[in-house]
Amino acid sequence: MFKKDSLAQTPTHNQAMKNTQFFSILTAAALSASSSATAAILASYNFNGGNLAKTGGLLAGSNVSLMGGSGIVSGTVEFPHGATAGNLANSITNNDYVGFTLTNNSGQPATLSTLTFDWWFNSPNASGTQFYRIDLLSNRVAFNDSNALAGRQFGEGSTPGVGFNAHDTQATAYANTFDISSLSPMAASESIEFRLYYSTNRTTFSTDTVIDNVSFNGTAVPEPSSLALLGMGGLMFVRRRR
Repeated sequence: MFKKDSLAQTPTHNQAMKNTQFFSILTAAALSASSSATAAILASYNFNGGNLAKTGGLLAGSNVSLMGGSGIVSGTVEFPHGATAGNLANSITNNDYVGFTLTNNSGQPATLSTLTFDWWFNSPNASGTQFYRIDLLSNRVAFNDSNALAGRQFGEGSTPGVGFNAHDTQATAYANTFDISSLSPMAASESIEFRLYYSTNRTTFSTDTVIDNVSFNGTAVPEPSSLALLGMGGLMFVRRRR
């Protein structure tokens, strides 16, 4: 009787195999939920029809803030013409920026990866060491010129092989990518403001500097508690089978 009772409490080979298969499926489901299935556009803006509201993406986004003379022109955002700040510090002082505010309404942490946008400009008679520059700042850190998350500059002497007129129409816009992965994940219900500051040292005539198709990209990561509940459900299932 002792041996019979012991055998009755020991899982058969087939049961053990089924349990192993179940855990494999459970693990694959958990990995899928926390990786490729969560990649997303967090918020995007195309400005079509003069629209300043978010047009796509997983997270909520406020209307774009146009500051320092920026405006909507033909479904794009145009920075101020002519004489502007000259450098990032003055741009911050003069509020020469376009702002975006993202709110995490997904109910789970959101990881930030990149900001992408199209950028072009019309710059006749460019010469010397004149430049155009866009810098990205966030309220995660103070808005000052030492806290830029990323930046890009076009102009004589600043980007070898890329002159002023290399990207002077929408058809030849520069597809720009700023890395924002250094920022820690957005907590549930958190809001973050991003600002693209524009500066140039050109003062002699008007210059068109335009951006379009702005997209904040990242992932929405399942909370650890969700994965824990999934694992607990699997254990309860196995115990019931036994």
